[in-house]
Amino acid sequence: KNGHWEKGPGMGLFNTLKEKLGEKPIIAEDLGYLTESVIKLVKETGSPGMKILQFGFDSREESDYLPHTYIRNSVVYTGTHDNDTTKHWFEALDAQDKRMAVEYMNLKGLMLSFARPALKDTPMKNVADKIDNLCIFAMSGTSSDTGKQFSKELSGILSGYEKVMETKEGKKESIIYLKKKDDAVISEMVVYASDGNIALIVMKGDIPVAALQEMAEAAKK
Repeated sequence: KNGHWEKGPGMGLFNTLKEKLGEKPIIAEDLGYLTESVIKLVKETGSPGMKILQFGFDSREESDYLPHTYIRNSVVYTGTHDNDTTKHWFEALDAQDKRMAVEYMNLKGLMLSFARPALKDTPMKNVADKIDNLCIFAMSGTSSDTGKQFSKELSGILSGYEKVMETKEGKKESIIYLKKKDDAVISEMVVYASDGNIALIVMKGDIPVAALQEMAEAAKK
């Protein structure tokens, strides 16, 4: 109760970080009550701010956390470490806020419907719009032997798929498998990545090959 506010170093801190460490990607946690000086500082740094989807759906007032209000230089999360899981958050909403979320997102599948608005004006939006089912599997703290065994067994399971990318660098390994409906449309995509932790993403839908190519080109920039 005896604390007090003191003026921080402002841009001086970021200039020193750049001088000592070079260009580093920084995300500004600009959540909560923001003063004009904070807004100005975030803009001066050029760092993207944070947007939290769960904060947006309060039917009592207009919110800066609804996706149609986002500026392009933003990093969007469904929630933070302080939030409930999106599934339980949605289940706990009162009727009016839940109706607002359902109507706003044209809610069909909970996680995909949450992802789509956050991806507006990005090449990933054209891919996400075509995904009907999404599964994400993650396993942390695995040994390199476990990763190799997992990769080997996965390769056998997906023997009918086309392997379109495979990169290996030290302990890091990434593989993308596709199952095509025809030359223009992909019906399934499986992404495997391992660097001591294992991540597996499975997507099903009618995903245009052109949309994937556009996303890949954007990722190179």
